[in-house]
Amino acid sequence: MSNVFSAWMPSWRVIALGLCVGTAGFLLANPVIAAELFFETAQEAYPPGARVRVNVLLDTQGEVINAIEGTVSVSPAVIQWVEDGNTNVPFWLERPAANTEGRIPFSGAIPGGVTGDRMPLFSMMLDAPASGDVSLTAPSMRGFLHDGEGTIILVQGKERHIRVTPDAAAPAVPIIDREPPDDFMPVRVKDPLMAGGKRAIIFLAQDKGVGIDRYEVFETVRAITREADVAWQRAESPYVLKDQSQGSFVYLRAIDRVGNIRMVRMDPARDRHWFEDSEIMRTLALGVGVALLLGYILFTYAWANKRFFIDRKKS
Repeated sequence: MSNVFSAWMPSWRVIALGLCVGTAGFLLANPVIAAELFFETAQEAYPPGARVRVNVLLDTQGEVINAIEGTVSVSPAVIQWVEDGNTNVPFWLERPAANTEGRIPFSGAIPGGVTGDRMPLFSMMLDAPASGDVSLTAPSMRGFLHDGEGTIILVQGKERHIRVTPDAAAPAVPIIDREPPDDFMPVRVKDPLMAGGKRAIIFLAQDKGVGIDRYEVFETVRAITREADVAWQRAESPYVLKDQSQGSFVYLRAIDRVGNIRMVRMDPARDRHWFEDSEIMRTLALGVGVALLLGYILFTYAWANKRFFIDRKKS
């Protein structure tokens, strides 16, 4: 019997070795859960129809992450709006926005990486339904480590349920926001991996009140004197500069959800040549035109007088 058992020993060793190799291969081929996304609200329960603010936060579990992507799902509440004014993500590849199915897909990059246990990604404002709990989930999430190799890690979404009951206390009255967004400064960039390698600016403003609603930009060769005369254009970061020569002023406005505005100005990155100034060129063209016209009049007058004296002399 012992001889028979001994004969099986190599097979068991092979099996054990195979299990170890298979387990190692599985761990290497499949990302490890190393971060957690969770939801935060001011109350555990809300009355029907109440306005509910939900903060979407990330715990990197000590890892340094430089990119994250995923989808947040809300059921059955109606998403009123999504805002990212206080986010830790400065560069959105897909800005978080709600679709008709109650889903919020997003994807963003964090140059240099970041780590923390309460990193704000974005916030959303919901209307509590007439009955039934609100379910918040993040079914598909992943992050990328700042390790020089872009190692993928799974981000576990911590499910959250918000009770909706008539017995719940009404949420606090929102703070009236009369303050503009915080001061910020855009940065000029030129990267072959960003905006097709063209010159662009990246920017991120924060608003501690109701959050950032949108950004607007205006490029001009002359400093503006009246903001009311400016034809603003909506913009998102990164914004590709129309003047790739960097000889223009760039004005950027951050506007919060109640209309408060913070405007910043970027001066030209180089001095413009006189022939690049449209005002100077128009003035110069006008001057040349007037000079040519006067010359033509004088020449015509002189030629007419000369013919007159020649004709008189002949007669």
